[in-house]
Amino acid sequence: MVASLSTRQRILLYWPNICDYGRLSCILLGLLMHWQGNYVQFILLMVTNFFGDEIDGRLARHFGQVSSFGSNLDLILDELQNVVLITSIVLSGNAATLMILFLMTLQYVDVASCYLMLASITSYGSSHVGCASFSGYRLLNLYYNNSAFFKLLVNGELAMKTLIYYKCFILPSSGVWKLLVPFACLRLVVNVSKLMYCLNVLLISDEKA
Repeated sequence: MVASLSTRQRILLYWPNICDYGRLSCILLGLLMHWQGNYVQFILLMVTNFFGDEIDGRLARHFGQVSSFGSNLDLILDELQNVVLITSIVLSGNAATLMILFLMTLQYVDVASCYLMLASITSYGSSHVGCASFSGYRLLNLYYNNSAFFKLLVNGELAMKTLIYYKCFILPSSGVWKLLVPFACLRLVVNVSKLMYCLNVLLISDEKA
C-alpha cells in the first residue's frame, strides 16, 4: 500500500508531519475554546501542542523522515502558537501596557531573526551559515549546540506566555509567570545576537558580490 503512494504523498504522511497536523488541530480547536470562553480547555490544548512540538523532531530523526516541508511546517506552527497566545492576551484587556510591549518585542525579534537567518542562508550559502559557524557568538553557539539550553529557553518562554494567559483569563492574582521572565529575556538576547550575526553575514555577502 505504502509503495503505491507517490513521493509527495509519502512526505505528507511522514510521522513528524502527521504529528504537526495534530498540533495544528490543537491550535485551531484552542482558538474555538477561547472564543467560547473555555479558557482551561484552551490551556490544555496549548500544552498538548507544546508536547507535540517536542515529539515531532524526535519522530523525524527516529524514522529518518526529515523534510523541508516538515521543517517549515514546524516553524510556521511555532510562530502561530505564539501569535495565538499573544493576541489572546492583548485582546483580554487585562494585560499591563509594559507586559504587552514585552510580548510584542519578543515576537517581533523572534520572527525577524528567523527571517534574517533564512535570508543569510539564501544569500551566503548554508555551508557558511548555521550551528557550526557562529564564530565569535558564544551565546548562539551554546543555544544551537546545547539542546538542553535551547529547550530551557524556548519552553521557558512558552510557559511564561501560557501563565500570563492564565493570569489574564483565570486567576488575575497569579504572579507565577514572573518566575519565567529571565528565560524569556535571555532568549530575547539570543535572538538579538542572531540578528547581529545575520546582518554581518549579509554584509559579507554584499562585499563579495
